[in-house]
Formats: sequence, structure tokens, C-alpha cells
Amino acid sequence: MKEVDQTYRDDDSYTLFELSSHKINISILNEGHTYIEDASIQLQIKKIEGLLVAEKVYVEPKNDINSLVNAHVPSYESMNYPEVNYTESSIVIY
Repeated sequence: MKEVDQTYRDDDSYTLFELSSHKINISILNEGHTYIEDASIQLQIKKIEGLLVAEKVYVEPKNDINSLVNAHVPSYESMNYPEVNYTESSIVIY
């Protein structure tokens, strides 16, 4: 029983961050006549109790023997996932 937390960690993280979460997508429309170059977006959210931000994309765990044999190829989303940092009072995503 002591190892239940570790045994189901991947399942719990997948359920929490992929199935039960609200995802945010940001779109930018450039209505100008020049390209946007060397730009970045930083999102700063005030820390509040109960607010969790995923620090990566969680894939559905494969709990069978095939998962030990098959190599995992990272998805485009996981390779381009934003960096998440925590300050004393906020969560910063960029």
C-alpha cells in the first residue's frame, strides 16, 4: 500500500492534466503589413489555492507489457510546450 502513490502517479497526472483540465490556446492575428519577428508571450497568473498548471504534456499511460517494448516518440505538443516557472506570488508561463 505504501507504493500506491508511485504506482499510479502517471495515471493520476494524465487524468488530472489531460482529461480533467481546461486547456488554453492563444492565437495572434497580425493585421499589420510587417512580419512579427523575435517576439514572445509571457503569461503571468496570480497563485491561488487549488490552481495547478501542467509543466508538460502527459501521455496516457500504457500499463501492459507492450509499453516496455515500444519506444515513446515525443509529440509536437510536448516538444514545444511552454516553460512554467513559479515565483512567490505567481505562475509564469512563457
